Amino acid sequence: MKNYFEFTLTGRKLFLTYFIYLIVCFGAIVWIQISAAKVNMQYAMDHSALINYYLNLGLIILFLSLVIPILYFFLVKLFFQGIVYKGEALQCAFPFGHYLGLAIGGTLLSIITIGIYYPWFLTRLLRFFSRYTTYRGEPFAFNGKGLTLLGIMVLSLVLPIFLFTVVMVVAMSAMATGGSPAAYGLLIGVVLCAFLICIIALKYLTYKWMMDFSYKSFLIGWNTTTSHAVGFLLGQFLLCCITLGFYIPAAIIRIYRYFANRTEASENGVPSKLWGYDAQIRRDYWYFLGQYLLTAITIGIYGAWATTKITRRLVCNTYLKSANEE
Repeated sequence: MKNYFEFTLTGRKLFLTYFIYLIVCFGAIVWIQISAAKVNMQYAMDHSALINYYLNLGLIILFLSLVIPILYFFLVKLFFQGIVYKGEALQCAFPFGHYLGLAIGGTLLSIITIGIYYPWFLTRLLRFFSRYTTYRGEPFAFNGKGLTLLGIMVLSLVLPIFLFTVVMVVAMSAMATGGSPAAYGLLIGVVLCAFLICIIALKYLTYKWMMDFSYKSFLIGWNTTTSHAVGFLLGQFLLCCITLGFYIPAAIIRIYRYFANRTEASENGVPSKLWGYDAQIRRDYWYFLGQYLLTAITIGIYGAWATTKITRRLVCNTYLKSANEE
């Protein structure tokens, strides 16, 4: 028997947090634009204007690094508590002081270590949110390791960037000494495609790493293979590019269905519970597109309602059933 989830968060409840988030991001963009304009006007007369611009940019990044995590705390709490299964909502008792220390310390350490600490920071955040999230009095637990995520980041991002840089330098040097531009252009194109695949693989492997939870005696995660998942995601990305973005709502629906249908809870290595998603691609596509257009028309203000309505559409068509059911 399929037991469907419910989602109770409304745009009205989300609006205040969402609006503050919108103002912060918009204010940061305006601040950057004003600073850049001042640089263009003053740089010819005073080279110190460029230094001031980068100082302002650094302050904006630091400000966003401290403020966004605080808003993220309230967003996560609102969304988690909006999820209901069999009449019982998730309960979130996140201690704000604990989270604030974790977020600020992790952000600063990630900046100081040039991102090396980030995998452990994300691990601690996920453990924090799972530990203080309960369903029917039982907490969740996150099982991922920071070192594993670091390995994923190195293999799927840092190493490809290094190889891409080497190829670019060799290609440019060869072209400068009389090499064939067409041949090296083709080589650069192939390398760019490989780099795109690496970026998609990084996103997939990171999210798969994040989907590693325990609840009671159940282990919850994705039953997916890297080659198939990356190929599927690459296809969705190319369709979005070919259609100039009009395919994006359908891509979101298909990607969500792909991973929802491959999420399972196992006991002793045997699947016990299976997730699934009943998609109506055509109807959902037009519904999602309408929400995006309303958000654009209202310059983002309707975004709180669009976000909750789209999330409700996804969550309420998601179900959980026993693995032995057809």
